[in-house]
Amino acid sequence: MHAHGVVSAGWLGAAAGYHPFLVTAHGSDLILLDQRSGFYRTLTKWVLRRADYVTCVSKYLATRAKAMGAQPDQVEVVYLGVDLDVFHPPANQELIRHRLRLGEGPLVLSIRAMKPIYNLLDIAKAIPFVLEQVPQACFLVFTYNIDQGYLYRFKEILSGQIASGGVRFVEKLMDDQAISEYYQACDIAISVPSSDGTPKSVQEAMACGIPVVVSDVPGNHEWITDEEEGLFVPVGGVQDISQAIIRLLSDESLRRQMGQKAHEKIRRQADFRHWSQRSEEIYHELAARQMK
Repeated sequence: MHAHGVVSAGWLGAAAGYHPFLVTAHGSDLILLDQRSGFYRTLTKWVLRRADYVTCVSKYLATRAKAMGAQPDQVEVVYLGVDLDVFHPPANQELIRHRLRLGEGPLVLSIRAMKPIYNLLDIAKAIPFVLEQVPQACFLVFTYNIDQGYLYRFKEILSGQIASGGVRFVEKLMDDQAISEYYQACDIAISVPSSDGTPKSVQEAMACGIPVVVSDVPGNHEWITDEEEGLFVPVGGVQDISQAIIRLLSDESLRRQMGQKAHEKIRRQADFRHWSQRSEEIYHELAARQMK
């Protein structure tokens, strides 16, 4: 039995009493544990002790799992990985932009869900500052997995400002290939949540060869070195977000250099084929252990 998420599915898996039992920590289930109730924390520790094996999508999460009671020799970092056959730098960015009708100006892509934890309101507040310096820029904002009230607040911040003309909303896309094309069409990707495990969307953007502006949280440090694959900004730092975007939009050479390093990092460390094979090996190892 494999439960994804220490909470919810993890609780149910542990209560089922089925073995071998594997649980995967993805992010907020452990990162935000200190903010939860005592009952919530107790159940989480119970799941980690009950599990025969714990996989984590980041080194930071693995450290947290061990601190919460998981056996150190039963904890392993297993990344989700990126399908490099789909997510890769474009052969012809201009052609993709033309097909998607995105114009010729600089494009900044917000890649996270429209929910409070991802701090998209900070991006909305930063947009007018960016457009003052780079008026031809356009922000593309994914609107999948929407919190309707949060989307309304996002639009309200832009209402009546020139910034509203520099924003386009991208509704849910059909598949990974369609998502990849938006990454490939853009110049910068931005992700500024308050907490993160190993954000797959950030890895996908990096695989497509574009630099990222990301919040300075532990999960991002495994993939991004500041000034190498992208730029870090403090959580809630609206001015820092706008300045980072302006800097990248104003320096094509820097964008290309960071984008190339980002692609190489993902190609070396996050190939989906490698990590899916490791996941399968863990299944076989646990099954063999149970049969002894």
